[in-house]
Amino acid sequence: MCRLTALLAAFLLAAPAFANPCHTTSPSEAVASLAEQLAAGLQLRLDRSQPIVPTVFVSLDAITHTSSLGRILAEGTANALAGFGFTMAELRLRAESLAIHANGEFALTRHGSALASPVAAQAVLTGTYAPMGHVLYVNARLVHATSHRVLSTATCELVLTPAIRNALTAESRIPPVEPTATASLLNPKDKTDTRAIQSRLKELGLYHGRVDGIWGKGTQAAIEAFRRIRGLPQKGPWDLVTQSALFGS
Repeated sequence: MCRLTALLAAFLLAAPAFANPCHTTSPSEAVASLAEQLAAGLQLRLDRSQPIVPTVFVSLDAITHTSSLGRILAEGTANALAGFGFTMAELRLRAESLAIHANGEFALTRHGSALASPVAAQAVLTGTYAPMGHVLYVNARLVHATSHRVLSTATCELVLTPAIRNALTAESRIPPVEPTATASLLNPKDKTDTRAIQSRLKELGLYHGRVDGIWGKGTQAAIEAFRRIRGLPQKGPWDLVTQSALFGS
């Protein structure tokens, strides 16, 4: 009986370790905890000199929608991961580096045609959030860019204070990338066109096979990885949206 009592006491003392490691009213504390959990829980050692691409956190109930809070969580978690020594990539850089207007100098854009070429990422930072009662449940993941394997996960409970509720009300839909009207769609059944696609994917570090003009599983997996990095629908046939994003035209 004494031994059973001792085991029960040890279990009760260990119980707090199973509690949510993050319950806060502060977004800054939330992103610090998410980054710490992601870094500590990696199932595969990442090369810290190779970039991770951050993406906006989205509503779990409508994953094409985000908000001011979703962007804050993404930016903050990315910054905190950089503090752990990970290399974070900036996808929103303009191709021409700077745009100077009367009201300021701008290096960032979300217009697909004005973006610089995407970087070859080893992993993608993704996140979702969903309210339940007075709490907003936030989940973050590091996903391998080509295998789609989840490398690490993190979770946090944000108390829905008035300020956080206000940040959620600015809900916005993520717009699709618009194709160039005059672009001619490459044909995956044409080996010359497929080689051009494979070569571009290889430049970006997403395709590791031979540039042989064969529209195989490796090519399609690389395209899905590229679409995920750019926030495009990952499934579906080759289209002008993907082509315009890949070749910047």
